[in-house]
Amino acid sequence: MTKRYCTVPKIGNLRNWYEKNFSDLCKTHDEDYQARRGYQWARDYDLAKGIWKRGKPLTAVGTFLLTASLGWLYWYDILGD
Repeated sequence: MTKRYCTVPKIGNLRNWYEKNFSDLCKTHDEDYQARRGYQWARDYDLAKGIWKRGKPLTAVGTFLLTASLGWLYWYDILGD
């Protein structure tokens, strides 16, 4: 089984779509979170910027809003693996 990097709920094909299109971005985002590189919101912005550059601006905005508002739960290890 291949490791999933995008923490996306399994709603329809959404999880598979994220993995297909943004798995590398999610992997980098996860690594940055684990290493506490810079600020949490900056890492969330980098993820969204990568999604935007791939031509998905609405997905980028939604992803940023969710990761910036809920990501601190992972950043501070309140929710773990």
